[in-house]
Amino acid sequence: GEGARAANPSVPAVSSPLSSPLSFAGGQHAAGHGGDPWTDRPSLSRCCDRSCKALFGGFSRGSPIRKVCHSIMVSDRWSKLFHFVNLISVIYLVFGFDTFGLPFNAALDMQVMNKGSRPTLLLFFDYLSMFVLLLEVTCGCIGAGVVGSPTAYLNNSGYHILDFTVCIAEVGEAIVFYYTMLGVTLRPFRILRLFRLIRGIERLRPIQIMTASVKEGASQLIVVMLILMLFIATFSIFGMAVAQKSFRRRCILIDKPSIPCASDFSTNWGNTCADSQGLGSRVEASTEIMRDRLVIRGGYPFYKPCKFFLLPLDGGEAEYDARYRGLYAKDPFGRYHDCAVEDFQQCLVNGTIDDCQANATQMCEEFENLQEGFLHFDHIGGAVLAIFQTSLPDSMYDVLHTMLDSEPAAVPIIWPLFILISILNTFLIVGLFVAVITDTFKRTDTKYCEMEENDEEEEEEEEGEKEATALAESVFKGRTHRKDKLKRETSLASSLDGVNAGFCWKAARIYLHKFLEKSSTFLRHVTSVVIIIQSVSLLNDVWNSPPELVVSSRALYTACHAAFLADMFVALIHFGTVGRFLQSPIHVSEFIFNVAGTIGLILPEEHNKAARVCRFSAALRIYRLMIYFPTLSNLLISAVASTNYIANLLIFIFVCAATAGTLGMYVLGDILGEVTRSNYNDVSTSLLTCFQLLTGDNWTSVMWSAMIAKDGSKYNGFGAVVFCV
Repeated sequence: GEGARAANPSVPAVSSPLSSPLSFAGGQHAAGHGGDPWTDRPSLSRCCDRSCKALFGGFSRGSPIRKVCHSIMVSDRWSKLFHFVNLISVIYLVFGFDTFGLPFNAALDMQVMNKGSRPTLLLFFDYLSMFVLLLEVTCGCIGAGVVGSPTAYLNNSGYHILDFTVCIAEVGEAIVFYYTMLGVTLRPFRILRLFRLIRGIERLRPIQIMTASVKEGASQLIVVMLILMLFIATFSIFGMAVAQKSFRRRCILIDKPSIPCASDFSTNWGNTCADSQGLGSRVEASTEIMRDRLVIRGGYPFYKPCKFFLLPLDGGEAEYDARYRGLYAKDPFGRYHDCAVEDFQQCLVNGTIDDCQANATQMCEEFENLQEGFLHFDHIGGAVLAIFQTSLPDSMYDVLHTMLDSEPAAVPIIWPLFILISILNTFLIVGLFVAVITDTFKRTDTKYCEMEENDEEEEEEEEGEKEATALAESVFKGRTHRKDKLKRETSLASSLDGVNAGFCWKAARIYLHKFLEKSSTFLRHVTSVVIIIQSVSLLNDVWNSPPELVVSSRALYTACHAAFLADMFVALIHFGTVGRFLQSPIHVSEFIFNVAGTIGLILPEEHNKAARVCRFSAALRIYRLMIYFPTLSNLLISAVASTNYIANLLIFIFVCAATAGTLGMYVLGDILGEVTRSNYNDVSTSLLTCFQLLTGDNWTSVMWSAMIAKDGSKYNGFGAVVFCV
């Protein structure tokens, strides 16, 4: 091409993607022509004139240090080394906890090192991986500049922001380690750097769109979060006004001397435990109350919240008695309360107020607040946690019913309060989160599709220019006519051979195609009947069925399986090639079902369970009957079409869950295992706990348990809340 342009200047120059002013190693498209906005390898000529000006005036483009750093930044070999070291460090972070204890919990790190139970090589690798990350970030900052231009390190890629943040956190943690003991580490956030490795896989392209959506929608999500916090603060203040110091009150049993449970001559051999002498009415209650005698109710939450009415501060006992006497019982301390108020009212039917108060068996007393003292409306911290638990919602009934039982006079206010919380916080604000994410993902996906279309058009233009250059070169050298003639002769010969060799095959396919077009409706009904018959045969092929029924069901299943094998063979002939046949998801599923069914029929009897699983996989064919229900059929088609995105979403969630689970192992460790079974003692349990948090099923129990386990100080408890949320 260069020779053709030298001899004929009219030949257009062809621009290579790697020779553009802003190019990327590894086949990445230039950001200058609508490529991936998260790519991160600009050429030195497009970078800022001087990088890192704070370091002795910075580094110019001609600086040897900057050239070396830039060459490392754009090198494929160095990039592979960085990814490899990060992958190994991630594996060590995730699985090293069970084997080597807490490698980065500095409060225990010195103990582990002093005991010599941790190999020095692994300790060296910990800091080596941190040094490699520091080298990668430093080369990027020096080579492209930190900020100040579109191609700067922190401006041209969101992954660089993540790398820079993780690097600063790790270096700061290593420095602080030598001055004080830490109980937390941020190194598990290295796992998030796997997204840089994932983005190079074409099948996982949607994950790149998800990360870009999170980056683009971050500002909107922050605004929605601030609105949610504003609503939570408002409702918290309102809840403090209604239920302050209400969550600590419970009903307890009053200590009373009991009558001997025996029958003797003094009672004329009457009924056992009969109070014939009226001892119960003459025994005075003790004023020494045992606080461990909580009243146990028949259902959850098993304790009974209550309300006692305090004496006015300015005295007024007469007015106090006049207001509550006859409505509520009075405890030994002279306080009216609503414990066992139904029994007290029933006693008043046949007795006096004094006798009923003397015979009262319960009273209201203050204890620690719920969830080991963390759930309450006594101050803004506990109120925010209570409203947050109500808003998501998880165990909302704990807060609602406790407030209703402890403040019966405020019931007309409590119900509207919780309805507003459900409408505004749960449905509106949480719905806004989903709306922002879905809208941002849709816009990002559309933008990526447009980028791909532009890239395809540019590639087609480049290929056209290359063909034009090759054509001009061949014309210049005088070979065009000979090549075209040879090409035409070769094409004619191959076509004649194809006609002779494939005439029978094509004729059979044409005849089969016409037959299937005429009989498509009939064959569809026949297939549906066969699916139903096979499903019925599977229902009868169970372990407790009579042997005769099992044999007949197995024979019926074999006949249906043979019919589906024949159907797949006919479809394969119709499409001509296996590749074209497997382009349809239905054909792929049929191929899997037929292979599994064949394995299930040929497996020996000692592998009965495996054979049954293989045979029962054919029961999924029942979904093919949805063609008779257009709405269900469209839903199934949409679900199948979304399989790729769902798989990528699961991978995205798994990486985030692995990060949170690993962080939980190093932050909470074994201490949470002493409180709850939803803990972070090992890899499998931590992933299960993260799954519980992600699904929102009783996730607040994990949060409360973490706060209880980290109750050494208020700040540790607050950190547990931040981690779980």
